[in-house]
Amino acid sequence: MTFLLRLGSEFFGIIEETGEGITGFACGDTVYGMIRIGAFSDSRVVPATDIARSPERITALVEAGTVTPYVERIFRLAVVRQALELPEAGRTRGKIVLSMG
Repeated sequence: MTFLLRLGSEFFGIIEETGEGITGFACGDTVYGMIRIGAFSDSRVVPATDIARSPERITALVEAGTVTPYVERIFRLAVVRQALELPEAGRTRGKIVLSMG
């Protein structure tokens, strides 16, 4: 299935591969960052300047299930426009989730 709209700006993940000349990061590092759009995907290619190493304590808490993201609201994909309006208006405190099912 191909979507015409790429969602998400914040990501958290593990580096699978680095490009030529990249220093300070290696495969297996846990990182986080923000990109303009398209963070909700299985993988992304991002510049090293757009990521930061995840603090070890936070990584351990997430992996242990101790820290759970706060979900403000879940929207059906059919009302994606309504879902996008909330953060744009600055009226959210938690994550906005789109349900595909």
